Amino acid sequence: MTAGLAELAYQLSWPQAVVTGSTIGATLLTQGGTEVAASSYATASVTPAANHLILLWVSANPDIPTSVTGCGLTWVLAATQALGNSDVFLYRALGAAPTTGAVTIAYAGNQFSVVWIMVDHSGTDTSGTNGSGAIVQTAGNNNGGAAATSITVTFGSGIGAGNAVAGGFSHGTASQAKTAGAGYTKLGEFSAGGGEGTFSHEWRPDGTTTPSMSWATSDVCWALAVEIKAAQGAPYRRKTFRSFEPVNRSSSW
Repeated sequence: MTAGLAELAYQLSWPQAVVTGSTIGATLLTQGGTEVAASSYATASVTPAANHLILLWVSANPDIPTSVTGCGLTWVLAATQALGNSDVFLYRALGAAPTTGAVTIAYAGNQFSVVWIMVDHSGTDTSGTNGSGAIVQTAGNNNGGAAATSITVTFGSGIGAGNAVAGGFSHGTASQAKTAGAGYTKLGEFSAGGGEGTFSHEWRPDGTTTPSMSWATSDVCWALAVEIKAAQGAPYRRKTFRSFEPVNRSSSW
């Protein structure tokens, strides 16, 4: 028996697993500083969150700290940027059970001035040790001692999807507010006096390769920035059904 049969063909497609990412957040924990000469400086008491990336930005004259301690965390120097005797230092930390308390910035000898800004970042990669997995790249810049009213830091590579960028910016004029770069939010700012001018922090959850800040009075400036890696979510699969397509075929029985 021969009959014309209408057969229905369909195809079920299974795309590759899709990985979702987290949105990075930022919370100012504390900021402060002083021009009182000392070899040790303590921040206000803070309570870092468990498994959050904690970044401590320090602008100091003239030396690099010999140690940073506190809150039951291990603080690791991630990057530096210098202009003569003035420097910006970035320390990272991350732990499963941080404690409440002050963070102490210690030096081998007395400093002229020290300013700090501490930020808690949620939603970051927690791999590695002490926040190492969350640091993708760092970059710095200074104006070589010439006077300027802005400074831009340029990263060597593009910013990954979902990654944030944060930066610490110093210029020599005391107590003068800075303006954050396009799309960035100023999270912290502190002036201890003339020695380190004004130290400011900005960040953006969808970072760019050229973070910048500007201000009114032309002066020396130096800056440091970091790309922060977002946590990767759990992979999932989704089913996509295509429409049914009729196929006419003759069959013999």
